[in-house]
Amino acid sequence: MFIRKTRITKILSIAALTALLTIPTNFSASAAQNDISVIVSGTEVSFADQQPVMQDGRVLVPVRGVFEKLNGADGTADYPFAVSWDDATQTATIKNFWYTVTIKAGSKTFTANGKTITPDVAPQIINGRLMMPLRAISEAVDATVEWDDDTREVKIFYESLIKISPM
Repeated sequence: MFIRKTRITKILSIAALTALLTIPTNFSASAAQNDISVIVSGTEVSFADQQPVMQDGRVLVPVRGVFEKLNGADGTADYPFAVSWDDATQTATIKNFWYTVTIKAGSKTFTANGKTITPDVAPQIINGRLMMPLRAISEAVDATVEWDDDTREVKIFYESLIKISPM
C-alpha cells in the first residue's frame, strides 16, 4: 500500500510540475502573438498606455503616438504635426503645413484636407485612447506603410513634401 501511495504521489508531482512549466510558456506565446511593433522612419514608437491592436486584419494605433514620431525622433521635423483633442466632440485634429486631418471617434469616416476617407475599421476609443487604422491615417498624409506578417512589425516612412519655408 505504501509503495502504491508513493508511486501515485510521484505521478501527481510530475503532472503538476509539467503543468506549471507549460502554463507560462502558453501565456508568453499568446502575448507574443498580440505584440505589434510600429517603426516610424527607423525609430520604434513606444506606446505608454495603449498598445497597437489587430482588428479585422487592420492594425489600430493611438493617433498621438504615431504623429508625434512623424515629427522626427528628435522633434526637429521641418513642418511638425500638432495633435489636438476636443473632449466634448470626441474629435482629434492633426495639422501641419500641408495637412489637416480630422477624426471623430465612432465615425466610420475621417477627413484629410477636406477629402472624406472611409477606412476598413472605424476610428474608436479603446482604453481612453483614440485608435485609428494605421495604414489609412498614414497614407492620408502621404506616408508609405509596410507590414511584415512574420515579425508583426509595421514600418512607416514619411518625409515632408517640400523642404522650403512656408509663405
